Order: sequence, then structure tokens, then C-alpha cells
Amino acid sequence: MIGLAACSRSESHLFGRAEGAQRVGSYDQAVLLYESYLQKHPSGEFAEKGLYNLGNIYYLNLRNSGKAQAAYEGFLEKYPSSQYTFTVGDRLAELYERDIQDYRKAIDILEQISLHTPSRDEWRRVRYKIATDYFHLDQFDQAIIEFKKLIQDQPEEHRSDEARIKLAAIYEIRKQWHEAVVQLQDIIDHSKCEECRRHAQLEIVDCYVSQERLDQAIAALKKITPRPEDRDFVAQQLAELERRKSDRRTPHEVNWIRKSPPKGKASAAARHQPAEPAPNK
Repeated sequence: MIGLAACSRSESHLFGRAEGAQRVGSYDQAVLLYESYLQKHPSGEFAEKGLYNLGNIYYLNLRNSGKAQAAYEGFLEKYPSSQYTFTVGDRLAELYERDIQDYRKAIDILEQISLHTPSRDEWRRVRYKIATDYFHLDQFDQAIIEFKKLIQDQPEEHRSDEARIKLAAIYEIRKQWHEAVVQLQDIIDHSKCEECRRHAQLEIVDCYVSQERLDQAIAALKKITPRPEDRDFVAQQLAELERRKSDRRTPHEVNWIRKSPPKGKASAAARHQPAEPAPNK
């Protein structure tokens, strides 16, 4: 009994030192202590939390993707039903998306944790990430299915506006202009998100320009109430369209590259340059 008690105290003391180092920001020291603990007590009382904390330090604090990946994958293999499983899977999927750009692997992980989401909002966020990963893989048919599921689930929720924007981007890529305009007009008419409406207004102008429907493009552009930083740009594009209407210039002479979609809502032209997501904390 005395030996067991001493062993337990030693285990608890080592884990407490690791947590203390992590708490004060001594991450290199914390890593050494957690790794020492896990080596000595692989099935110990604090092994589950120790491996979880180790992965978090590598991912959130030290930005060591390789070590974080190893820790998180080891965690999911050893503790598939842990209270931390959803968070670990979510962060591991982000790692595959952001740092490795292996969207197929990210989808596999997200599909697993989508069965264990803690709330409906989290379920929708995970399904949106799955749809976006299919988008990045250019697997547009599957992406369309996923985005439409989100819209049908809660048509008026903000995530559905984001799904409509991505749907419109797919249709633009495929030159299915009517379908793209339907999605964008729905946002313009019904979205509660001002930034989503502004983005949809710019995109719908782009659709009309691509079809040489200049009258409709000009009318749509005139309906935009630009932000102060966008006024000169919108005025310049309106003047350019008016000139094109008069002399029927080619579509390539209008420069739409400077459009600035809201954060997290990449246009069709920028779909292969996704912004880096901030890691979950």
C-alpha cells in the first residue's frame, strides 16, 4: 500500500509540474514534462488529459504541425470516445486543411466527429467545412449536395448565406449563370447580413458582365451602396461599363480582380487561395 501511494504521488506530482509549466507559458518545459509523464505512465490516471494538452501546446502555442498531428492522431486512436474527441478531431482537421492541404483526410476526420457534435450549430459548422473541403477538391457535385443540405436545414441562418455564396461560386465556375444569379439574388433579397448582401451584389454584377448583359450589370451596380473605401472602385467600374455599353468593348477590358469579398467568402476566381483559419482555442 505504501509503495502504491508513493507511486501515485509521484505520478500526480509529475503531471502537476507539466500543467504548471503550461499555465505560466513555459511551453518547451511543459512538453518535456508531459512527454516524460506519458512515457512513464502511458495508461496513467492523467494520460488522457496529458496527451490532449501535449497536442494543444504543439498546435496552439509552438505551431509545430508535425508534432501536433502525431499527438492528436495518437489521441483519437487511443481515446475515440473521450470528452475531448470532438475538439481534437476538429483541430486535426484544421491542421490537414490549413497546413497540409489534404482536404480528403480532413473530410474523413470531420465525418467521424460530425456524429458527436455538442450542438446543432457545431454540426452545421462541421458540415459546412466538409462541403468547403469538397469545393477545394473541385468535387463540385458533392459540394453542391452538402451546401444544399445546410440551406434546407435552416434557410435563414447565416451559415446558409455562406453556403449560397459558395454555391454561386460553383455555378460561376461552371458558367451556369442563371443558377448563380438565383443564389445571389436570394441573398440580396433576404439575408440579414449586410456584408453577405454587398458581396452578392458585386458577384451578380460579375455574372451579368460575363454574359455581356451590360444593362443589367449597370442596373445592379447602381443598386449598391458602397462602403467609403469602395466608392471610387464602384464609380470607376460603373464608368467602365457605361463606356463598354457605348462601344461594345470585349469583356476582358473590365478588371474585376479588385473586388474585395468578405473574410471567409472567397470568390470563384480565388477559390484555390483560402484564408488560413485561426486555430480553435
